[in-house]
Amino acid sequence: GNDFSKGDLFMRKVLLATTALVAMNVTAAQADISINGSIEQKYVSGDAGDTMSTDGNITITGSMTTDTGLTFTVVQNNSIQQVVSADADPSNGVEDAYVSVSSPDMGTIQLGAGDDIFDRMDGALGENNDIESNAIPGGASTDIGGAAQAINYMSPSIGGLQIGLYNSPNDDTSGFAATFSMAGANIYYGSKEDASNVGISASLAGFKINAGSRKVANTSEKASDIGVSYVLGNGIKIAALNSRGTSSLGTKVKYNNIGASYTLAPGASVAIENSDNDGAAATYMALHVAF
Repeated sequence: GNDFSKGDLFMRKVLLATTALVAMNVTAAQADISINGSIEQKYVSGDAGDTMSTDGNITITGSMTTDTGLTFTVVQNNSIQQVVSADADPSNGVEDAYVSVSSPDMGTIQLGAGDDIFDRMDGALGENNDIESNAIPGGASTDIGGAAQAINYMSPSIGGLQIGLYNSPNDDTSGFAATFSMAGANIYYGSKEDASNVGISASLAGFKINAGSRKVANTSEKASDIGVSYVLGNGIKIAALNSRGTSSLGTKVKYNNIGASYTLAPGASVAIENSDNDGAAATYMALHVAF
């Protein structure tokens, strides 16, 4: 008989095991891991003084697709915030953390803390068609979205119609949203407990026009807005927003802004915006770099 060394015997076992796996036609799920993020360096000059701050995030995403076509994705979004002032501390930590399960036929189920169906589907609101909405007061905002621990579901788009469902067991809230797109126009409606909002967007002669509204049932709280943007031939985007509302305390709120942004290179852009919050003026300037 042959006299095998321990190394030869080990290699022979590995080869036999490998051959057996190939014979069984064993397959593994395809897995991908990516890291991306951005940093925005901001400078705001206003009636209350000047501030310089850093705002950004680093997002780690891992995903795998099974042989049956289901894609499992895990996301951790780490925030980076630094306000330079005498009495402010950095605000850093995990901003979003969730897992999603999706397929082209099923849609997407998202479990955990991340942008909910309202934030993901409400692009037709006016405030989503400006540059930054710097210093916009809550009473003038038409947004009802958030990032609470929740169960979110978004259906596939069928004939331009997409449905979203929301439930947060921690604070016992639920809601739904819907969007419908046709011939360049988009209509959105969302409802979460007593709050609801609606938006519509369309393009006309090169202008993109968004209009939205929000109200809270059985209260005087409400808001409405309109945002208009236009992209010049040189790539500069010009946008303006007008918002009006009534706060939860019954106070009338007015907010306006106008600004511009320009992409210097893929992943790098600059922006400037002048805003007026009930007479309090501010100028926002930023350099945004993404990777």
